[in-house]
Formats: sequence, structure tokens, C-alpha cells
Amino acid sequence: MSAAGSDRAGRIGPNAILQLVAALREREGEGTAAAVLHRAGLTERLARPVGGLVPVAEVRALHTALQEVVDPATARSLAAEAGRRTAAYLLGHRIPGLFRRLLARLPTRLRQPLLLAAIGRHAWTFTGGGRFAVLRGSPPRLSIEPCPLCPASGRHGLGCVYYAATFEALLRDLVDPRSRVEPAVCRAAGSRRCELRILRLSA
Repeated sequence: MSAAGSDRAGRIGPNAILQLVAALREREGEGTAAAVLHRAGLTERLARPVGGLVPVAEVRALHTALQEVVDPATARSLAAEAGRRTAAYLLGHRIPGLFRRLLARLPTRLRQPLLLAAIGRHAWTFTGGGRFAVLRGSPPRLSIEPCPLCPASGRHGLGCVYYAATFEALLRDLVDPRSRVEPAVCRAAGSRRCELRILRLSA
């Protein structure tokens, strides 16, 4: 691993925190959000603007606190909402218009591999030092090994939910509105890696 790659290991883009906190505040209210942040030990951290890559440990602490304060279904729903918000941010601020126009001119069957290749080139922003790969097959799968946001064992992580919602929103906007991405294998269940299955809903 290069020096730059080593510096990025254990860190992830700030949207993993920012968008979950935004969804939590909007849907559950400031009181619940404050309780989650306090339990995660992030109250002081979020009093300052979050910029640049953030420690993966902080995101894990936020996920753990969320699962301890709200019920499981709500925690998963909020993680998915954070993923959709992250995708909206990327679409609005990080994906060049030229690339979007290029995808729009291509047949649908070519858009997906091109988009996934582009995601792979920027994987350092969301893998926390793990390895991102596209696994060929029917359906194809996205793999993160090890997944930085899912615990190695025990409580089912929210990382796969967050990632699946992010990638699904990107694929629906840039490839096919029928696209669906769902967790297939999770590190929390004993797997070495987390895998997300890419599906396409019937018309």
C-alpha cells in the first residue's frame, strides 16, 4: 500500500456521518439525535464542521449508538435514508456533468459496467482501506473486503444497508430506474467480506 493509501486506511468520506445525522434529526427529532450522538461520543466532534475523511471508528460508534437508542427497523430505515442522501450529494456535487451525459447516450447494458468502474476508481473514499470489487455473475455483486462499517461478528451491521441504498440510488439515476441493490452476504454474519447483489426489477 502506498503512503497515501496508508493514510486513508481506517478513514471514510464524511457523508457516512453527515447524512445519517441529517436523516436522524429530520425523522426522529433533535432529542433522539442528541441522545444517539451522546451515546456515540460524537457530540463535541459534530459541534465542529465535518470536513475531509473521518475515522471509520466514529461511523461504527454512530451505528452502534443508533441501534441502541431506536428499534432495529428504524435504525435500518435511517441507514438506508442516509445512503440515499449520500447518493444525492454525489450526484449533485461529485459526478461530472460530462460523465452523466456520456452515460445517458450509451445503451443501458453499457452504463452499468462503466459506472461501476468509475466507482471502483474512487473506492478509497468509502472502503476505509478495504478492497472494492465487482464480482461477475447473474446477478452481479459488489464486494467490500473487509467492510469497514460492519462489525466482524455479533450485531448485524448497518454498513451493508447504507452502502446498498447509496449504490441503488446511483444506479437508478444513472443506469436504470428499475435497478435494485440489496445486501447478500455480511461480515457480521461471519463472512470475510460484505457483498451487495445488483438486481433489476421487472418493468
